[in-house]
Amino acid sequence: MQEKKFLVANLYTILRGYLYHYKNHSPSVSYRYKPQVRIGRLESLRSHFNTELISEGEEAVAGRDGYVWDEYEETPLMSTYIVAFAVTDFAAEEAEDVASNGVRHTSWARRDAVELV
Repeated sequence: MQEKKFLVANLYTILRGYLYHYKNHSPSVSYRYKPQVRIGRLESLRSHFNTELISEGEEAVAGRDGYVWDEYEETPLMSTYIVAFAVTDFAAEEAEDVASNGVRHTSWARRDAVELV
């Protein structure tokens, strides 16, 4: 029998992102903010977020054996509905050429399919 695997991802919609932000911050704060995100994950998995990774799995999640924190750079000022993350067991393939504006492109895929991207 084939092992079942799951993908965890999130992309806030405009309303849900606003409601999350509103419930967790002062009502006087605008719905545009600069989050600095930490994602807890199993050591065998990998997290993905909108910004660059600062630290990868250097700190254990208290009370959760086998879980670690990944910490990402603070985002530019952005709307809450743009915040997205994923936790996967995918492999990454980074483009060799960097765009003229310095933006890098990375594609993720199953380990058995990464050479196809």
